[in-house]
Amino acid sequence: MKHREVRLTDGALQDIDNAVSFYNQIEYGLGRYFFDSILADIESLEFFGGLHQRHFGHYASPAKRFPFVIYYKVDETFVDVRAVLDTRKNPANTAQHLKR
Repeated sequence: MKHREVRLTDGALQDIDNAVSFYNQIEYGLGRYFFDSILADIESLEFFGGLHQRHFGHYASPAKRFPFVIYYKVDETFVDVRAVLDTRKNPANTAQHLKR
């Protein structure tokens, strides 16, 4: 198991922010729970990055508690999180989102 630094792109940060807002509209505090949960999933990529299946040219790690997938790329030093996307959306939209 190799230790790599995890970095989030601006797009991934925006995806997380959008999801937090969405869950806060459903119930106060749910957005914070989503944030804490997804952050733990992202932090696990420090050690487990590169072990997931590839989808749309990216590694795809399913979130543990929410219907989201963390899309990322790996090199020798870094795990770059490119997107954090809801699995309930159209896969064609996911492919387009990852091309940006």
